Amino acid sequence: MAVKAGLTPFEASNTASMYTTPYPEIPSALPQYQAKVDALIGGGAFQQQQVPTEQQAVEQPAKVYINTGTKQYFVNGLLFDIDDHTQAVESERYLTLPEMRKPEGEGWQEVDRNSFRGLLIVLKTHH
Repeated sequence: MAVKAGLTPFEASNTASMYTTPYPEIPSALPQYQAKVDALIGGGAFQQQQVPTEQQAVEQPAKVYINTGTKQYFVNGLLFDIDDHTQAVESERYLTLPEMRKPEGEGWQEVDRNSFRGLLIVLKTHH
């Protein structure tokens, strides 16, 4: 191997000492950092929050409303006439979803879900 201008080639042992850092590696320093931050802000900064899953989230079941003035039902966004039995049966799918919205306007009264489901059973068996 030729040496030019007084330079020698790097060797592995020489480069390793050149690139050491005075800082501790992140994984070993993390617990100390967490302890300092917790002490500064009163603790709990690094406690993992329990994020509810979709099944654990408290969701309101869909509600059924009736407006006797307009003679309409409102089931979780689906608006239909009281005598529209096809839409009434279709609305059963909307009952299984979490409540999305309430009807707008005046005259709406909440209907018992079980009573409405009873009506749906009667409609399905007679059609």
